[in-house]
Amino acid sequence: GGFFRYIPTDVPAPEDMDDEEGFEALQLTMQQARFDDEQIRHIFAYITAVLYLGNIEFREHPENPEASQVSPGGMSEHALHRASSLLGIHPARFGEALTKKILKTRLEGDIEMDVNVNEASEQRDAVAKMLYSRIFDWIIKSMNNKLVASQRGSIKPTGCVGLLDIFGFEDMP
Repeated sequence: GGFFRYIPTDVPAPEDMDDEEGFEALQLTMQQARFDDEQIRHIFAYITAVLYLGNIEFREHPENPEASQVSPGGMSEHALHRASSLLGIHPARFGEALTKKILKTRLEGDIEMDVNVNEASEQRDAVAKMLYSRIFDWIIKSMNNKLVASQRGSIKPTGCVGLLDIFGFEDMP
């Protein structure tokens, strides 16, 4: 539990909402959609990693005011370690990836550059959006493949999943 920056706190939950029941119903629905236990665990791990990513904050690097670093200690460092663990990557390298950028040049090759606090925050949010988008796309593709596989006897597959997410309508044939 706890507070995640990407989850708004100013929206009241319905009074009759039971998180435990809702989670159990979600898991049952995923099983009925023929996701196996490992796939369900991975989906939840990646979504949890996205939530922890949102809690990573940055501060000016003490040796270079034009650079940034993950705020040491407390919530930010914990969030970096949890997100990294869930994604299977090294926390120090991930923190560095969020606070640097690579400039590709023809003459000098790749040049590593520091980013400021605002740019690091934008990179963190871009990584979270990309990861969430990839999870979403994989779920839709997987469900559509399962629908097509269940209709193999048909001349033309008729199943399709269309979902409305926060970014708009997506229709995946």
